[in-house]
Formats: sequence, structure tokens, C-alpha cells
Amino acid sequence: MRKFLINTPLDGSKEVVLRINPINSKHFWKDITTLLPVVPHAIRLSKVKGPEDVSTLDSIITSFELSKGIERNFIKIQLSIETPEAVNKLLDILSSSERINAVYLGILDLFSELSLSHRLSQGDLGRFVREKFVFESRSKGVHPIAPAFQDYENLKGFEDEAEKEREIGFSGKMCISVSQVEVANRVFSPTKEEIEEAREIVEIYERALKEGKGGIPYKGKFIDQPIYKGALNLLRYAGISGDGFPK
Repeated sequence: MRKFLINTPLDGSKEVVLRINPINSKHFWKDITTLLPVVPHAIRLSKVKGPEDVSTLDSIITSFELSKGIERNFIKIQLSIETPEAVNKLLDILSSSERINAVYLGILDLFSELSLSHRLSQGDLGRFVREKFVFESRSKGVHPIAPAFQDYENLKGFEDEAEKEREIGFSGKMCISVSQVEVANRVFSPTKEEIEEAREIVEIYERALKEGKGGIPYKGKFIDQPIYKGALNLLRYAGISGDGFPK
């Protein structure tokens, strides 16, 4: 893996995120010392138990960045939340490092740990876990990533589940097959119409502020600060700044 990444030119259009074994695994040290020299965009830590796991990883990455003259916090941390302990400590975990920018829900592993049928992950309990996960992740400014869909040949089922998870508030969805990637990108990306409307809202609201107004009507709706902030968030999520230009 290290040899492949070092010798593969990247054009910058994709981010490299490397998943490593848990802190308490015998493979962790080899993983981290082998893969950090690649200087990935992020390290994804599996089977997180608590904030101390993240703090340990953060310290190792910080020492590496200092030794190589890399900008502090360039390498981000992403987390796999797969255990009851981690779900119960999620807010503390997400507060343990400024590097955290995404968190993944491993709901099947979680339900296995709870001795629950995987079938229940599609019911009310599964929805409760997803909603709690999204709310706590977003309250800490971290992107929540929805669980994988195991029936990888069933793209319709994958899309249906992804649509529901987008409505809950997930930023994306794990893929276990290349065929799922296009579907996930389409479902979780704002449409051209949504982007255009957001641009218009930002433009007219900022113009209204300059004119000393606190809000303005737009297509039958009253646009005030919360609507404006929502439009800005959508543009940032789409990789576009408020002035309409890509970041």
C-alpha cells in the first residue's frame, strides 16, 4: 500500500484517507509508521473506544508533522464508531481532537456487540441510533457518514437507504463496491437547482444587509439570517464559497 501510494501521482481532485487498525491492536504501530510517510489527507481509526484513543493518535500525528515540517493539522483524523462504548462517549470523542472532520457509523458491528439482530438496524432502533449519531456529530462540526449497505448488487436498495439517510442529515455513505460510488455521490451532492437557489439567496440577502434590511422576500419565502446561513452551508458543502466561486 505504501509503495503504491508513494509511486502513484495524485492530481489533487481526490483525498487519500487510510484506514488503520485500532490503537490496542498489535498491528497499529506498523500501520501508522508505514502509512504516515505517505502524508495522507486523513487517517481513519477503526474500533474507537474512547477519547484517549483519539488523543494518542493525534499526538503521534503531531510529532510526525513537526519532524517533517508539515503544516500543523494538515493530516485529519476520521473515526469508525462501532461499539456501544464509543456511541455513549461520542461527544467526548469528537471533542478530543481538532483534526476530526468525519465520523463513520458501523451499525452492524454495533448491533452485533449489543447481541441484536442486524434486521433491527433497519427499524425504529436503527433510526434512533442514526439520528442521535447525526445530531451529536453535527453539534461538534463533524461530518457524519452513514453505514455501509451490504447487499452490494442491489443498487436500488442502496439508493433508497442513502436517500433516507440524507434526509436524516448524513453527509455521505460508506461504499463497499465501486458500483455504489456514483449513486452515493449523486444522492449526497446538492443538485444544480439547489446550488443556484443558494447562490441567489446569498446574493439577495447580502444586498439587503447593505441596504440596512434584516430580511427580504424571495419566491414566496421570507429570507432572514437562518435561511442565509443554510444557503452558505450548502455552497460550502458543494465546494463553492458564498460568492459563487470554487474554494
